[in-house]
Amino acid sequence: MAGTGTRLGSDPPLSQCPEPIAIVGMGGVGSPSELWELLTAKQDGWSEFSEDRINLDGFYHPNGQRLGSMYTKGGHLLRGDTRDFDHSFFGISATESMALDPSQRKLLEVTYEAVENAGEPLENFSGSKTGVFVGNFNNEHQIMQYRDPDHTLPYVVTGGGPTILSNRINYVSNLQGPSLMVDTACSASMYALHLAVLSIRSGDCDAAIVAGANVILGPDNQIFTTKLGAVSPTSRCHTFDASADGYSRAEGFGAIYLKELSDAVSRGDPIRAVVRGTSFNANGKTGGISHPSPDGQEAVIRQAYKAAGGPNPDLTGYVECHGTGTPVGDPIEVSAVGRVFSPGRKDEPLLIGSIKPNLGHSETASAMSQIMKVVLAMEHGKIPATIGIENFNPAIDFEGARAKVVTEMTPWPAHLLRRVSVNSFGYGGANAHCAGGETPNGLPQANSNGHLNGNGHLNGNGHLNGNGHLNGTKGHDNSAESLQSLSWCQPAKLNQTEGAGTRPLILLPASAHDERALKANFSGLAQSLKRYDLADLLYTLGCRKSKFPRRTFAIVDSKAAADGL
Repeated sequence: MAGTGTRLGSDPPLSQCPEPIAIVGMGGVGSPSELWELLTAKQDGWSEFSEDRINLDGFYHPNGQRLGSMYTKGGHLLRGDTRDFDHSFFGISATESMALDPSQRKLLEVTYEAVENAGEPLENFSGSKTGVFVGNFNNEHQIMQYRDPDHTLPYVVTGGGPTILSNRINYVSNLQGPSLMVDTACSASMYALHLAVLSIRSGDCDAAIVAGANVILGPDNQIFTTKLGAVSPTSRCHTFDASADGYSRAEGFGAIYLKELSDAVSRGDPIRAVVRGTSFNANGKTGGISHPSPDGQEAVIRQAYKAAGGPNPDLTGYVECHGTGTPVGDPIEVSAVGRVFSPGRKDEPLLIGSIKPNLGHSETASAMSQIMKVVLAMEHGKIPATIGIENFNPAIDFEGARAKVVTEMTPWPAHLLRRVSVNSFGYGGANAHCAGGETPNGLPQANSNGHLNGNGHLNGNGHLNGNGHLNGTKGHDNSAESLQSLSWCQPAKLNQTEGAGTRPLILLPASAHDERALKANFSGLAQSLKRYDLADLLYTLGCRKSKFPRRTFAIVDSKAAADGL
């Protein structure tokens, strides 16, 4: 983008703001690095419905008003069989596993990924005062089970009940904070985030897992959303485009792991980003219950910034819109966003975008993919493109909102903070918003290559997890008191110190819950040795990985460690 830009106004000192909440781990069906690769390549996850999900011969018809039919042929579905699940890893019997909703299974998996991504061993996670907040409104599995009462499985109630989506995570991981399933439709996981932030700040929990789940198991909801006119006949999200005519339904599962910033710092956790303020509200009376409100969305955004301590919206670098690609929703959202973020921008427009054209609209889980996208964008210093735009929607007043859609990979504006806003709203009028940013100046910050800046840390971008100090190196003040002197500018450079990578022979430990997994984990070390700094890897394996019953090790030459496996 041309020009250097001009900052108007300033932020209040961090010491006068509520303590931020750190995002220390992220987990999804794919790894964060895989998500970034998809966004960088401007790809999407669309596919036609397979017969094991929806038999198009039985339900598709181009006339959406035909009884018992739908006019969509595809969506954004998970690859592989949703029934695949290593029940023994989570201590669940084969009999009980048969009755488990795929959402329960996937939520257990992505929660584990988020905790491992944070470099927190499960033995430390267990017994903690961690809350679990899950967004969901899809109970297709339960409905399918209830249709066949003559063949009811023993655990169908606990296997399919929506309440158990959060309760199961608390139970399996032995978490003793609050456990809550939230249903506000498409804003559910953002509502869950707000409740998690409030619970951490009030002391109801010391940390929180926030997750979203959405699965498509049959034609029912597809037919219902067709009749409502909510989904696009093309089965795609044409966000901000003139062809916007509804959204594409998508499956999605994601989880983030939250702690107070001072707690994360004191524990040496990798801080991927921070949540500064969140909020939620409702539209009240509008032209229709599913009709969004610019006033309601403007109010919820301003409320989030007030909760953050009043940072200047003019300094926000990017807004990730809900952006489902509906003809009414997109213009209203851009108008609301422009009211808040654009009045003080004179030189350059507000940058906006949406991940929906890439991944579809995963409804209750959609905020999780939005948050992961902006975290990765801040880490890499680049904003991914919003894909699929051929002609901008003439109903959207981009000029009036002083907004510009990012259509190519764009470097983060140098004159703006790496601060983001994420917008979310439900089809019944439930709005929610999150204001976040990068790690404050002077704290360890995960960056694009999987290390924390200059101090030999590994954040575990999809493979090895944890934040690894170089052995015997401190490098900076990790005390909670040091937070008061931090700013929200570019991170300070930290000292490099020689560590374990200088030793002639090294020990590589590995563990797993069974022999098969142990062999797989150990064989994967060779690739990790090529990808990550050796000292970081050793710290992660030795200090920030869960210790499972099956264990092994290898002693290899540090100069050719990968060849020694």
